[in-house]
Amino acid sequence: MHRTPPPATATAPFIAGNILPPPTTTPPAPNVGILATFIVDFVDILFISHLDDAHLIAGMGFAAAALYFIRAVAIALGITTTVLVARAIGSGARHRAARYAWDTSAFSFLLLTLLAALAWFAREPILAALGARGASLHHAADYLAIVLIGLPLLALGNCGTSTLFALGSARLAMYVSLSATATQAVLDPILIFVCGWGLQGAALASLAAQMVLVVAAWYVVIWRYRLRAPLCLRLLALNIPAIIAIAVPAVLTNLTSPLATAYAAREMAPFGDDAVAAFAVIIRLVPVGFALLFSLSAAVAPIVGQNAGAARYDRVRQTLTAALQFNWLTVAVIGLSLFLLRDALPQWFKLDDNAAALLRFYCSGASLLFGFKGMIFFINAAYNNLGRPFYSTASNLAGLMFGALPLISLGAWLLGPRGIILGHMAEAILTAPVCWLVVQRLVSRLETASLPRHP
Repeated sequence: MHRTPPPATATAPFIAGNILPPPTTTPPAPNVGILATFIVDFVDILFISHLDDAHLIAGMGFAAAALYFIRAVAIALGITTTVLVARAIGSGARHRAARYAWDTSAFSFLLLTLLAALAWFAREPILAALGARGASLHHAADYLAIVLIGLPLLALGNCGTSTLFALGSARLAMYVSLSATATQAVLDPILIFVCGWGLQGAALASLAAQMVLVVAAWYVVIWRYRLRAPLCLRLLALNIPAIIAIAVPAVLTNLTSPLATAYAAREMAPFGDDAVAAFAVIIRLVPVGFALLFSLSAAVAPIVGQNAGAARYDRVRQTLTAALQFNWLTVAVIGLSLFLLRDALPQWFKLDDNAAALLRFYCSGASLLFGFKGMIFFINAAYNNLGRPFYSTASNLAGLMFGALPLISLGAWLLGPRGIILGHMAEAILTAPVCWLVVQRLVSRLETASLPRHP
């Protein structure tokens, strides 16, 4: 007789054992999944560049700047899912974890549907506000018309993988991400070149990948972990305050980087499509080159969340120190790699002389400034999981107001496109050291408050 396999146990695996791998190794499961996603985005623009049209590359750059806003909301809601589910698992409340996983997903789907619909109808004015003109605007609008349809699916898939991370199942989350990225990697060349659909083909491949992400993520959540909590509007309404308490500051926090990117794209636009094309390549290259830093924040979040739930603040402190070491070692290695590839990369993308010079400039040292942004990533993950989400908001807003915006403007005035690249990369150079001191102080305060009081 066929027997249904027992559900995987949802425990708190991070409150004992090793904190993080040493800086000379990587947290493999989160890395592979996130890196695969960024590589597909990178290959997208690489394929499009072989159509020998700078307007197409510039169009992708403007579209990416516009998409970052809504994708930032999806990422923030994924962070919310990780925080709530990890806390519930850390305290042993499995049913509450299931309820949070489903309710945050429903909330995310509804919100992203609304935002995507508004952006779809206003896509041309949005692109024009970013500085897109003529053929670049036309190509970007066509691309967004397809990709925006899939963003509600991205919200569901992101919440599903975030739930797996919160459950400590990073390897399964990796496989889920790989299934989606493999779908896009296979469909991209077919739809772009074989079918001859160009930029629209890339958008359709992205849409298909988001569908696969939803199915794969929630299959694992439902059938392996049996984390089921069917939608109940009354319970959803009861959980909305808890969701909003984390989601609002997380959204505000995650919107600062898209604002900086959009402002940089707007400042770059007067220098021509070649400059915008180079910037489009750079903003796709950054996530690929520094994917380990993005995955590091994903790895830190459940570790800090579960240990905070168990009042193991010594392990929280150890996690942050290991993350700092890992961050700067990664930046050094990737910075050297980009320097060695500084002449090859412009050839891969068939960039003209001016665009090629900008890309070489980025690879010749400017990329190292991203290490400060990497610090902000994992420190913000710690803030969110230590119950201080507004600290993340404050740090990112400070980075935007006192870092990105003035530095990009000053760079454009003094050095033109090169100054814009420097300003964009250096946005966290002032705030990152301050945030490190603040998070250390916060951990000490929470640790003191958790100690038993003696009369």
